[in-house]
Amino acid sequence: MARRAALLADLGTIAVELKQRGLGRTTQVLGELGERLALDVYGGTLETPNAPDIDLVDAAGRRIQVKARELPAGARRPFPFESMDFDIAVCIRFDRATFHLDWAREITV
Repeated sequence: MARRAALLADLGTIAVELKQRGLGRTTQVLGELGERLALDVYGGTLETPNAPDIDLVDAAGRRIQVKARELPAGARRPFPFESMDFDIAVCIRFDRATFHLDWAREITV
């Protein structure tokens, strides 16, 4: 557990290093992780990091917005959307203390 805490403390530095090595497209590690999880589940292709409204197009051609958040246990906060210009949203919640996946939900527009 101490190793995990030390790793999370250095997350910013790690994010930059991952991007420099080509292992992430941005320094937004949590968002990248959520998009990769969605890609593993839905297949398809990731959009460019700055694509408006969607993060990936799945194997069926659906345009998917991925939202990933890390929150403390028991916290309830909304997943904000700037636009509803997508086919489905995948909302993923990680526990802030452990970064374990709490849940993931598919939501239609």
